Amino acid sequence: MIDIKNEVDSIADYISANLTGVKILKKSPTRYNSGDLLIRFLKGSNESETAFHYRLDHSFQIVYYGDSELDCISKMSQAQHYFSDKISIPLKGDETRYLGIGPFSLSPAFQTETTGIYAIIGVVEVEIRQARGYEQATKIQNVEARY
Repeated sequence: MIDIKNEVDSIADYISANLTGVKILKKSPTRYNSGDLLIRFLKGSNESETAFHYRLDHSFQIVYYGDSELDCISKMSQAQHYFSDKISIPLKGDETRYLGIGPFSLSPAFQTETTGIYAIIGVVEVEIRQARGYEQATKIQNVEARY
């Protein structure tokens, strides 16, 4: 079974391997600091594809806090490029599985009201397929022809 925590960790590992000078956060900070990058689960849905498996579609919000609008736009443009460059990334906890990377969209940069730090929000869509659970049928032990 897929765990959202593994998906967040996978995205965090991919970002930290490609973006320098960021501190990855997995919960909302009480105080915003320049260089912090927050990853949050935004929404999820599933789609039945075959009798054997279904597809999980998840959206993750990536918030970067920077010193200026340009700093935010520059850093998140790099992240957007890195995510657009790959079609999948390894799933943390099960490196034989992969997260499919979908669209990555960005908001305009804005100034926070509390500390004056700037922020920008990105949303990345990911997908992963999951096999359905099913009971093993009893095997036929013997077949006899009647004619």
